[in-house]
Amino acid sequence: MPKPLPDPEEAARRRGKRALAWALGGAVLFLAFQAWLLALYIRSETRPPRWDEAIHMEIALDYSRAISEGRWADMWNLPPKPGMPPFPPLYHLGLAAAYGSDNPLGNGLWLNWIYFAALILCLFGLVTEFSSPGIALAAALLIGASPAVQSLLCSQLIDLSVAALVAAAYWAYLRSDKFSRWRPSLAFGALFALGMMHKWSFFAYFLPAYYDAFLGITERRCRGKILAAAGIAAAGFAPWYLTHLPVLLPRLVQASADSAVPFWQGTALFTYLLQAFTDLGPLFWLAGWAGLCMPRHDEHRDKEMTVIAWVLSSYLFWALVPNRQMRFLLPGLLGLALAAVRAWPPQAIWALALIQCLGGANHMLGWTRGLELPLPFQATVFPSSPPESQDWKIADILSEAQRRAPQDRPVANLTLVANAPRFNGPNFTWTAKQLGLATVRIRGVNSRLSELSEFVVLKGAPLGPAGVIGGLPAAAALIQDESSWFSKAYRPVKGWDLPDGSEAVLYEQASPKKPPFREGDARFDFYEIGRVEARKIRLWVEKWSQADGMYQRAGLEAESIQLRGLEILHPKLEFEGLRLVSASSVGSPAWEEPRLLRLKRLKLRSAEITEEGLRVFLEKRLRGLKIDRLHIEDGVRASGAWKGVSLALALSLRREGDALTANVESARIGITPVPGWALGRWRSIRIPLSPTSETPFWIDLPGLTLSQGRLTIP
Repeated sequence: MPKPLPDPEEAARRRGKRALAWALGGAVLFLAFQAWLLALYIRSETRPPRWDEAIHMEIALDYSRAISEGRWADMWNLPPKPGMPPFPPLYHLGLAAAYGSDNPLGNGLWLNWIYFAALILCLFGLVTEFSSPGIALAAALLIGASPAVQSLLCSQLIDLSVAALVAAAYWAYLRSDKFSRWRPSLAFGALFALGMMHKWSFFAYFLPAYYDAFLGITERRCRGKILAAAGIAAAGFAPWYLTHLPVLLPRLVQASADSAVPFWQGTALFTYLLQAFTDLGPLFWLAGWAGLCMPRHDEHRDKEMTVIAWVLSSYLFWALVPNRQMRFLLPGLLGLALAAVRAWPPQAIWALALIQCLGGANHMLGWTRGLELPLPFQATVFPSSPPESQDWKIADILSEAQRRAPQDRPVANLTLVANAPRFNGPNFTWTAKQLGLATVRIRGVNSRLSELSEFVVLKGAPLGPAGVIGGLPAAAALIQDESSWFSKAYRPVKGWDLPDGSEAVLYEQASPKKPPFREGDARFDFYEIGRVEARKIRLWVEKWSQADGMYQRAGLEAESIQLRGLEILHPKLEFEGLRLVSASSVGSPAWEEPRLLRLKRLKLRSAEITEEGLRVFLEKRLRGLKIDRLHIEDGVRASGAWKGVSLALALSLRREGDALTANVESARIGITPVPGWALGRWRSIRIPLSPTSETPFWIDLPGLTLSQGRLTIP
């Protein structure tokens, strides 16, 4: 009896399953190889983190300590870092787990490997919507082995997690068939919420989804799915954003302007296109962008056009943002892998994938440092960044400063004159916090160099990249000038050789043997120093202590003082434990160019701020603000408009323990009241009267009265 002929459909299913199994096996092998490379990297890498990596490690450390100490409110309202926008918590909560090991900096990279695995598998799944499993694997390798992704794998940055979640969300979105299927639509909403709780920029990659949702909301078969997906997304991320919006928006605008070049200047609009040549790999760059221009006319055309819109809309958005870094655009370029595999023959794609894998291995192993191509823009083939065993002596420097810090002072500031990739303020701050140093706090250089700093650290050239060192060269020159005021105020105590061939020198305050100014009164009709202007001012010092190198008592009285634009009437201040130095180049005339080095206690005897003075100050400080009404009576009430949007605010101000607390009693935007919970931690602002890095001295506040249009002390 003849055997029955095999069912062609069944045979095809079996072949498909085998192909899928082989492709998934290949993905697992690739991930295992990357895990092995990462383990080698972690074992050999000892350098301190760079700028942003140090900030993220510090945030993760804050979460780790909040969890261990049971401070659950900080899980939601962790204070942001100075000048930085607040970050959603999910990435840093994962990174916080690394602090259970003896190498949190290295072991934190295993979190990146998890996101890397998710990126590979989600890209694989996304491309199987268009092509065979074998081609989908090749597409995942094109992205996963690219220099940009390999660099993020070895950095404590959020952006690899964002790329993985963007790939997952687009996979769900494409499977939803423009929000006409329930499960993928709901999955898209959940993944969108998850992405937004990793980073605020997640929304920027989904213009095609917004467009389809806008069109589909009018269709009965899509409306419910779109609303459900939007509801899941909003429920997942909106509460955190609503409570952080008051500080998030202005700081995001400020951060986006750092090192900013407007898109209309020069070749700024093409910056990402040229950067991608190196960061994606030249051959993948060519295959991907060319493939984007050669879409196929088949049953997948609609989905392919969605992917093209994904790439182009993301490029346009990030090209318009002035601060351009490839890691910001990377989640928008994932679609280039699909464009490449759809446009070119499988043999060519697999050859390209193997070349990419060789480049990915070289990135961590460092077989070659890269080949610079003679092109009009920076272009490198096979760039690498292998691990290095380097000790930048940051822990040694901080420990020495802590050892030398005055025992009677709860805060000892250290001004850092450097901004190099491995020697900068953020990684000094993170290291000090990780070491648990009791008093040393890190500060940057300002126009008056190192006022109120016990220590200064100067790094020899190079101080850092040219675009980020600002006034540091001038500060370094002043420190090294033996005739400057700095040489009278500080003395070098120890030096360390650094891996880049420079030397780091620690300076500490010198105790002067002679008083910088004569004891007694000094009177001026007008006196200006830094950002302070005073009229009819009297300054006095007395009881010079040669042993301590400071005046035991000093004081200030004036008709008025302008402090950063705020007019303070009839101030009367007393100082205890005051150390000064004259920065005058013509000796030490009475009170010319004093620099404040140390202060033990500031006593606020009296002062007065009027409604008009406060109004003028606020309008100057916040551009676009126009205050129509401001009243001081048992608090401060103000109403007006900011950039055309009407606002109203009521504040109470009171002394609570060793702090001054400002509470928002009510707020309104337009005609809509703002609930207190929406303000989050900004509903109550605490101003310490005990020493901090900004004010490293005790502040005595005898009382505070808000009445009859004036804020007065006492």
